[in-house]
Amino acid sequence: MDDVLFIAWAEAIVEFVDERYGRAAAWMAALAMLGVFVAVIAGLIWWIAC
Repeated sequence: MDDVLFIAWAEAIVEFVDERYGRAAAWMAALAMLGVFVAVIAGLIWWIAC
C-alpha cells in the first residue's frame, strides 16, 4: 500500500512541475526522485550489510 502512495505522490509532483515549469523541469524532478529512491535502497543494503 505504501508503494501506491509513493507512486501517487511522485505523479502529483511531476504533474505540478510539468504544468508550472515545463516538461524539462518535470523530467528533472522525476530523475531527482529516482535518485532519492536508489539512494535509500542502497543505504538500506549498506546498513544491513555492515
